[in-house]
Amino acid sequence: MGGQKDALDDLIKILGSEKVKTDQVSLLSYARDIYPLGYLELREGKISHLPWAVCFPEKIEEVSAVILWARQEQIPLIPYGAGSGVLAGAVPIDGGVVVDLKRMNRIRSINPINLTCEAEAGILGEVLERELNQKGFTLGHFPASMYCSTLGGWLSTRSAGQLSAKYGKIEDLVIALEGVLA
Repeated sequence: MGGQKDALDDLIKILGSEKVKTDQVSLLSYARDIYPLGYLELREGKISHLPWAVCFPEKIEEVSAVILWARQEQIPLIPYGAGSGVLAGAVPIDGGVVVDLKRMNRIRSINPINLTCEAEAGILGEVLERELNQKGFTLGHFPASMYCSTLGGWLSTRSAGQLSAKYGKIEDLVIALEGVLA
């Protein structure tokens, strides 16, 4: 555990203690998504997999620093949006650190001339759509999880929605992505 603790101390140095959580409530909260079998286990008091920590970057530079740290330390990272997945994709099977992206929730720009929008991965679908609507626009992407899923989650799962036949799936609506690779 000394190596893991030292590594987590280094993560705290990178992000600050307010952006890294290791308390039991945080670890339990991020031990699953809404996968039905995971929910049944939870009701029985079973938790199969806990992360070692949860971190909350707010900028792409922080995500980059976390990924560099994880690569150097050989620590698995689990990206986490709103936790609305139903296939256990966000479950920390091998421990590791959950990277919660919900603080990266801003619309950076809306361009009314070329009808584009630049938004961060952690923005909830409902919030993105509402803000676009206020400017007279729509993204046109309406998955069943609209109120409890994020743009990053949609992109990572190639999400479809009720109006996909009209507007296309999420990948049909994207011109470019900014990302961080290991």
